[in-house]
Amino acid sequence: SPLGKQMARELSPASDRDEIEAMLAETTEAETIIAQSEKAVMDTFPDVSNPIRRAEIGAILSPREILDIARLLRTGNRVRDALLVFEEDLSIIPNIASSISPNKWLYEEIYRCIEDEDNIADRASSELARLRRLIKRAHANIRDRLDNIIQSPQHQRHLQEPIVTKRNDRYVIPVKQASRASIPGLIYDQSSSGATLFIEPMAVVEANNELRELMLDEEKEIERILSDLTNKIVAVSDDIVANMSILTRLDFILAKGKLSVAQRAVCPRIVEGDRLNIKKGRHPLISDHEVVPISVELGYDFNTLVITGPNTGGKTVTLKTIGLFVLMTQSGLHLPAAYGTEMGIFSSVYADIGDEQSIEQSLSTFSS
Repeated sequence: SPLGKQMARELSPASDRDEIEAMLAETTEAETIIAQSEKAVMDTFPDVSNPIRRAEIGAILSPREILDIARLLRTGNRVRDALLVFEEDLSIIPNIASSISPNKWLYEEIYRCIEDEDNIADRASSELARLRRLIKRAHANIRDRLDNIIQSPQHQRHLQEPIVTKRNDRYVIPVKQASRASIPGLIYDQSSSGATLFIEPMAVVEANNELRELMLDEEKEIERILSDLTNKIVAVSDDIVANMSILTRLDFILAKGKLSVAQRAVCPRIVEGDRLNIKKGRHPLISDHEVVPISVELGYDFNTLVITGPNTGGKTVTLKTIGLFVLMTQSGLHLPAAYGTEMGIFSSVYADIGDEQSIEQSLSTFSS
């Protein structure tokens, strides 16, 4: 989701051991869920913070905004149900999911009233259904009267063509300029050449007025329905905002699990002191069929390591892998490495890389 992406972009390393282990435990649970779930646990969901703010200060939300809120609520319920299945085996993620407020009645009410962002359903209210029946009847009545006019032999010779069209939401017929006086009525438009006048015959003026009044009543009823739904949303707005925050966190945690599964990664064991023991570590930005696993130990029996080798031999990639693994671990991410990998907690990571070295462009320090 957009909010999950934002949270991922803001991810940064921690230095507190308890915090790091808690973040890694989240990723481990997410990996378990992703590996066991046959279909996606998380759906994308919209950011509804702006519509909620507007509703709280008295604005009437649009159908699209209300549907976004319904989508968020429905996603929250689906995700909650999908994750609570794991509550016997896992603790962190099901516990977070259990905090989602169902409010199923609200999104069901929204979907009952709104078909899509352009259409309010007839079933939204008995008054709306009644008005739409009258509007449909009024349309048919006007069309019948106009059809009688355009099919009448005495009027056909005055028409540019025998059709019924609309101008400014009024039913009109195209009359030749020279026959203006032959069909009395109100002129609503004319063609670019001026040869055709679009006239509302006097016989349907009153019927068009009645139709317009019915359509205005329909608009008022739709506004009342949207206002009522908005008020229901405001009544539980705190729950909606909280659900969005919980879904964002779950989306982010599950994304960490997906990354772990995709990279065939493991959870490193956190050890005391400035030490690390990477077993068959793979640089996460190099494709599986090209990457060369490395094993590095540092800080146990010695604390200085000089890496030598031929030009374009992978020395800088090794250094970058070590640095990335430290940052990934302290950001709560699993490592693309073998089991038994251990990482200490470091307060700083420094990089001093020469020339135009670039893994993405396949440029080593020497070849660049």
